[in-house]
Amino acid sequence: GSTRMVSRTCGGLNATRSFMNFRFLSAQPAEDSTVRETSTSDVPQAAPSKKSLDDLPVTFADISRAHVAIRSGVVRTSCEKSYFLSELIGANVYLKTEFRQFTGSFKERGARNAILKAMRENGEEFRKTGVIAASAGNHALALAFHGKELGVPVTVVMP
Repeated sequence: GSTRMVSRTCGGLNATRSFMNFRFLSAQPAEDSTVRETSTSDVPQAAPSKKSLDDLPVTFADISRAHVAIRSGVVRTSCEKSYFLSELIGANVYLKTEFRQFTGSFKERGARNAILKAMRENGEEFRKTGVIAASAGNHALALAFHGKELGVPVTVVMP
């Protein structure tokens, strides 16, 4: 059988909860909220393609640049071998201890990098306009934390 997809149209935003001096908005369904079910066969599928390393959206240079940019603002975490998982699957399995970040998640790396990249591309004006994101979890928390650390206003819309 086919997989069902459900989409919901929502209206309105209920504002404003305060956390770490940032605005959090939560999306609430409007009175006229509608639910529509479709089958995945109705969704256009991309044709498979073979890509080379040069066609990838993220390069090694991008990763190196991000590493240098964020290193002063995130915890360098270790990789620890999981003897149980290694034995279970017959290969060496290492777990990255990202729970040691301030917000308890690896999302800090991407959030800090995104803010720093936007600051480089948009200059000091960016410190006035800030960022907006839709998240109800770790990404929202990471953006709020690093926005505060970098002096950039952050607005998070919580779906």
